[in-house]
Amino acid sequence: MGKSQTAAAKQEILRLLGRARGAVLGVNELARQLRMEPQQVLTLLGQLKGQVECVSKATMESRASMKWEDVDSKWRLVPQ
Repeated sequence: MGKSQTAAAKQEILRLLGRARGAVLGVNELARQLRMEPQQVLTLLGQLKGQVECVSKATMESRASMKWEDVDSKWRLVPQ
């Protein structure tokens, strides 16, 4: 994903969360609307620190990799 695509995806995330008007959206919902993989969306959300916040973490342990993976954490815009 190029810089302009990344910037556009971040703006779209902010637009989607803003449209939710304080409600929360899950990573999977955002990924579906953006037509991206959930892990890519999670990376972009991490880059929007200070603008968005995680309000509910949903993780599970992957037995194959022995790591915890995000299942569908919930996100919203940081209240102003």
